[in-house]
Amino acid sequence: QTAKVACVSLTMKSDLQRKILGVSLTSGSLLRRKLKDISARKALGLNPRTTQFDLGELLGKLQLYTENKWVENVDVGLTCEGDIKVSNLEAPTYAQVWNFITNAYAASALKATKTIEVSGQVIHLSADELNNLGVNSGLYTTDDEFVRISVRDHGRGIEEGKLERIFENGYTSKQGDTSNSGIGLALTETTARSVHGFVKVESEIGEGSTFSMYMPRERK
Repeated sequence: QTAKVACVSLTMKSDLQRKILGVSLTSGSLLRRKLKDISARKALGLNPRTTQFDLGELLGKLQLYTENKWVENVDVGLTCEGDIKVSNLEAPTYAQVWNFITNAYAASALKATKTIEVSGQVIHLSADELNNLGVNSGLYTTDDEFVRISVRDHGRGIEEGKLERIFENGYTSKQGDTSNSGIGLALTETTARSVHGFVKVESEIGEGSTFSMYMPRERK
């Protein structure tokens, strides 16, 4: 069955591990609130303004946080191609990928071990893909480098009808779930716009889903 698409090695220093583990007992919603607080951003080493950050280190923080939040039943694989330095908004990038990870975990609810794959790589967008940048499309060309960050789960997948609505504000694909009011992925798309990027989801029933964020390596 063809996958449906909707488009609208790391070493951690001990002091960094302690910082991350210090927030690992908080809930996802509390973490999001903390990311809005300057002191919390500093504690995580996240800068709310455009700055240069190491993508591998940022994804490593998320890997460590995830594995310590759900200690016994989650396996997070991380692949980051090369030494990728990004000049963009670090805190929104972290919050957005974390949203993808929590959705991947929820999508794997029936699995004894939740396997989540996180990857980052540098790519170039085609002319058609640049149109996904909306009002920011005129700022970039096919020569500009972009970063693609993907989070893949191995859950049941998303039906085509639901996939088309996945980024609508107030919509959730989870039956009977009113805990988040369906705002998570809608906010994720808005956050992607703030980093001059866009989000995309590919899904295949019985195989799982992949959520990807595309953002310029250097925000203009």
